Formats: sequence, structure tokens, C-alpha cells
Amino acid sequence: MKRSFVPLLPATNPSVTENGPQSSTVQRQRPKRITIAIACERCRKSKVKCDGARPSCGRCNSIPVECYYDVKEGVVSRRAALKEAAHKSNHENLQLSRDVAAWEELFENLQLRPEEEAFELLRRLRASNNPLEVLDFIRHGDLLLNCGISAAPTERESKIDSKALELAPIKVPARPWTAVAQDGIVSELVSAWFKWDDSFGYPFIDRELFINEMRSGNTERARYCSPFLVNAICAFRCFTSESMRQVSHILKTDLRAKFYAEAKKLFDLDQSASVTNVQGLWILFMFSCGAGTDRAGSMYRFAAYQMLKQMRLRIRYSKLRDDVAEQALEKRAIAKLYWGIFSFESLASQAFLQPSMMETPWMDSPYPPSPAGATKDDNLDMFGEPYTASALGPPMIEGARHATFQLCKLMNEVMGYITEEISEPGGAADVQRRSEYYTLLTDFGKSLPLSLQRVLYDTVGFNILRNLDLDSSFAGSTVSKHIIRHCELDTSIMEHAMAAGFFTEWSIVVVCGVLNVLPNLVPLLQDPEAQSIFVRSCIITRILSRQLPILRVLIRGVQAMAASLRQSLPTKVQSVFQGLAEDEELAGDVPTAYQLPRPEEMRKALLDDGVDATNVGVDLSLVIAKWSAMSISSTFTNETRAH
Repeated sequence: MKRSFVPLLPATNPSVTENGPQSSTVQRQRPKRITIAIACERCRKSKVKCDGARPSCGRCNSIPVECYYDVKEGVVSRRAALKEAAHKSNHENLQLSRDVAAWEELFENLQLRPEEEAFELLRRLRASNNPLEVLDFIRHGDLLLNCGISAAPTERESKIDSKALELAPIKVPARPWTAVAQDGIVSELVSAWFKWDDSFGYPFIDRELFINEMRSGNTERARYCSPFLVNAICAFRCFTSESMRQVSHILKTDLRAKFYAEAKKLFDLDQSASVTNVQGLWILFMFSCGAGTDRAGSMYRFAAYQMLKQMRLRIRYSKLRDDVAEQALEKRAIAKLYWGIFSFESLASQAFLQPSMMETPWMDSPYPPSPAGATKDDNLDMFGEPYTASALGPPMIEGARHATFQLCKLMNEVMGYITEEISEPGGAADVQRRSEYYTLLTDFGKSLPLSLQRVLYDTVGFNILRNLDLDSSFAGSTVSKHIIRHCELDTSIMEHAMAAGFFTEWSIVVVCGVLNVLPNLVPLLQDPEAQSIFVRSCIITRILSRQLPILRVLIRGVQAMAASLRQSLPTKVQSVFQGLAEDEELAGDVPTAYQLPRPEEMRKALLDDGVDATNVGVDLSLVIAKWSAMSISSTFTNETRAH
């Protein structure tokens, strides 16, 4: 059967239209589909197309019915809207939980505090528009409720505190700056900072501005004093405070730990970039150095440096005028801040064998140099008055701070050189460069009196001589003879300070002395002169180690260093090292990054155990850990043989 088909029309010529021929390049284009990210609620539920117009879509307009969206305008998708809503809800829930916790904490204070304190809380609550502000006052210590210190001190505590206040050359109120201790203890600790650390090593706090603001008691308007800075100073100076130890014993608590905890808490509450926060952070790093935990405490040092950069004080300094009293004081405070931190950073860089993070300050030193022809009869007390036997504190040499800054400038240059890649260590070019530095140091030392600044002088000398061959010729003598001379100077200064009674409280600069002397003398113990100095310095170190934990770590390190070098310790100092092997805190990993000078023999000893020892210095904790492992192994072997 034949099938019939419907005739087909010829295909349309795309190049011909009713209007005439078109270019063959013009193609028929399908209109683009418009994607609507969010449809209105009616269209979405009806599952019909919505044009997304606002405030009313086209379909709802045409019906007409009310059009509404459950997602605000500007959100790219419903998923993003849900995510934003969830984030907002979580934030609100978190804030609500914090508010509830704050209210509970406030209620607990009202319920549990002594009646007198509870009434004071209630008075502040009635006077405040925001009750939670009262909780901030409590946390900052304004109501003295958060440190566990009794509002009414015991008779023994009051007696110790009154004596401390009587002897303190600088008398300041504890409240509202700290709730950890009473006026006497706080005055003693603040005085100790300005007697010792401000005078001999780290003058980065303007004493006049700080003391005036502390005495004013106005925490809100203060710029150069803060609760954080006060607690940091007190925590650091607790290392050498006998009054603090007595009160801690009475209260059965560690005031040093409380000051430190309070300082950390206050910084957590306010981490803004400010002069007092920079100063307080550097002091917390100093605290960690004294405690022998500088490896963890280094975060304070780096945070302080970053904050200092963030403040851009160089620009601020350039805009201040000397003929405007308030601006002149601010210029002075900034200059002291920079030069003082530069001084401390120079010491830190040599202790940890790193280039200094700070360049030499751009402004002139805020302290004048020593006058020509000055003698010990020209000594001053801490207030700049002529020194007398009744003065409270050590004698100050006029121009001592200026001399410190000059030594630190040289130390910075030396550390920059010895921490760089030296092509031939100990070669002719290296020795020549070090000799030039040593000549500069020697010339400077001719005008430097015998004082604690000499410890800094010797520190620069030790670093110039670092890692040179002990028997090699250098600057008219041998390296070993120069080291012994510097060690004798440091030890004599410490003995003089101890004989004068200054070691009841002292500057941590003294620690630089023993940190330099003992490790440098260990390789030279075969020399009778070196051995004699070593014995004297060991005795001083052991006495000071009762106050400063880092010195116990040093003694352990010296013992480990001697064992590594197979050096016998003098019989006269055996008692200094007794008991260290049983001290669990000094076993294993010790959290310090202090760098010991390392002779060639020690490098070989460490390399024998597969330890990387290719740098200029050696980590104190590495030597202790190695020696502790050797001691454990030896004990195990002896016990095995005994069985």
C-alpha cells in the first residue's frame, strides 16, 4: 500500500527577512533566563515563577494580593540569610549567657562579701545607670574584692606593712591601683623599681609623671600610670622583697603570683595600644626571665614591640613643642620610653643571642652625660640630691643612665655583627673587626667608674670575645686573660654591693654579672686565678638564687656544662651544687632560651649526641636536658650493676 506524505515547505533562508537580506553572521539568539535569587513567600509556596521585585512582585501586583518577603533586601540568597540569622542568634545567645554570668557574679558578691563591702556595692549600684559597670569596678580591684586579701589586715601583717611604708623612699597608695597588698608593701615594691631598675638598667618609666598620677588615685584620667603597670612592677620586684615574703607566709599565699595573675587579668581587659601597656608587657617579660620561664614569656616581649610600632610615636613626638609645658612632659616621657626599652632590649638580645628588635632611638638621650672630673664625692641619691649615709637606696653616679645608653648602642652593633653569617669565624678579618670593637669599649671604660654600669661594660666585652679560641692572641693579651679580667671586675662589683648591704634588694642587672661570669669560667677551671673567681661567684650566685629562680637554673646549667666538658668543679663549691640533681623542676626540659657561650669542646660533646650545634651559642636548657639524661642513664646503669 502506497503511503502519502504531507508536502513540506522549503526551509527558511536565515539570511533573508521581510526587510531584506541580513548578514550571515547574525544568529538567532535565545533570550537569557533571568535568575531570581529570592522569591516572595506567596510565589515560593505556590511554586510559581516570581520576578523578585520589591516591595511587591509582578504576580502579586496583578492579582492583587499582599506581597511579602521573609528575607531582607540586599541578601544574595536564602541560604546566606539563614546563615546570617544563625550567626546573629548565636551572638545574642552568647551575649545573653555572658550577661547572666555577670549578673550571677554580681549577686554572688552581694551575697558573700562582708557587710561593709556589700553596702559599698549597693551604694554604687544605686548611683550607677548601668549595674554591670559596678562589676567592672570589682574586677579592676576598685572595691578590693577580687584578690582574696582581707579588708582588715592582721596585726602582724599591719606591723610589717607599716615598717615597709616607713622605710620606702617613695610612698604611694595601693588603692585603686591594686588590691593584692597594702600601702606599705606596694610603696616598697614601687620604690625598689625606681631605686634599682630605673637607676641601673631600664629607665623606661618617667618617675615623676608615674608617681604623681599614682598618688592622685584617678585611674580614668591617668596616662602614665595604670593598674596593669602597677601590678606588673610589683610582681617583678617581689623577687627581692623580704616584706612580701613575710606577708605571704602570714597569709599562706604567694603575693608574687597574685600580682602577676592580677597584671595578666588587667591586660586581658584592656589590650589597647598605650604607653603603660607597652611598659607593663616588657616588665612581664622581665618577670618571666627572672622566673626562668622566658621561652613562654617571650610573647610579652614581642607583643610590646608590636604595640610600640603600632603607636607610631615618632610622628607624635615630632609634633610636640618644648615651649608648651604639657607637651614637653610628653616628649620627655616618650624619650625615656624609647631609650629605656632600647637599653633593656640590648640586654635581652645578647642573653638570647639575637639581633636587637629595636634600632637606636632617633631622639637625643633624655639624661645628661657625667660632668667632667666627677668623683664618688659627687654621688647622688635616687632623687638627684647629694648622697649621704642616711640615704635610702644605692648611690647614683650622675650621668649613669647616659653611660648605660652609650654602652647599649655599642652592644647593639656588636650583637648585629656576631649574629650575622661570618665567612671565617676566628679568621684575620673577624679578629680585626672584633679588635676594633674592643678598642672602642676600652676607651669608653676609661671614663666609667666602678659601679653596676661596669656589669654592662663587661657584658659587651664578653660578647666581643664570644667563641674566639681561648688561647689565641687578642688586643695585647690572650682571649682567656681578657675573659678572666672581666670576670674579676664583675665579681668584685657584686662582692662590694653585698658588703654594702645592697643585696637585700637589688637590680636584675646583677644577674647579668653571674650569667656572664660562671659560664665563661667553666672552660678555664684549670687556671688557678679563674678557679678562685669561680668559687667567689658561685657563692654569690647561690645566695641570690634563693630569691631568683633563673639562678638555680644557671647553677644547674653550669654543673651540666662542666660535666659535658669533663671539668672537675672545685671542692670548695660542691655544697653550692648539692641537691640540684633531685630537683624535679630542673630535670628535663627547662623553659629558658638563655644562650651559653660555647667553646669548641662543648660543640664536639653536643655533636657526639647528634645535637645541632652549629650556631654561635648554646641553649642552657639543651645542656641541662642532655646532662639530666646522662645522670638518669648513669643511675640506671649503677642500679643494674648493683643487682
